[in-house]
Amino acid sequence: MIFLLITFMLLSAFALVKLEKSKAGDAQISEGYFVLTVPSLYRAPAFVMIIAGFSFIPIIVFKFGFDTEMLVFAFTIFLITLFLGALVLLYQKNHRVLFNQSHIQVYSMFNVVKQYSWEEIESIKLNHALNMYVAKTTRGTVRFNQHLIGLSALLDFAQNNKGVTV
Repeated sequence: MIFLLITFMLLSAFALVKLEKSKAGDAQISEGYFVLTVPSLYRAPAFVMIIAGFSFIPIIVFKFGFDTEMLVFAFTIFLITLFLGALVLLYQKNHRVLFNQSHIQVYSMFNVVKQYSWEEIESIKLNHALNMYVAKTTRGTVRFNQHLIGLSALLDFAQNNKGVTV
């Protein structure tokens, strides 16, 4: 039952992400860069996962008592949901794309920066399986979230000003 509730909340949160994306408009401009960020609504599923993990242990104790096997199971679920929630929070906080006239920078969820000049980028395509845009460059590929606030500004800039295939 709790997993149905979590699924419903996750689907609702991602529907709201789409809504926030459509209302967000253009990218923020900071220090000469256009800054594309992950919507803050990504925090909602992270908090749902963390709360579900914390609530799972008392539910198991109440239902089954202090049975060792069930406590190990509950603790395992707790750790998994806590870990997944933390990853989503890291992703929302750190993943971003900065671009200007000369180059593009993509920050991963662990704050690893990949920087490419526009001349290095050959194409940008949406990978539906990953729900991410994949930019093919002369040095490999770089991925960024399709829900970034202001993403249309990046795609328009790449296609119209730099001749990148989108």
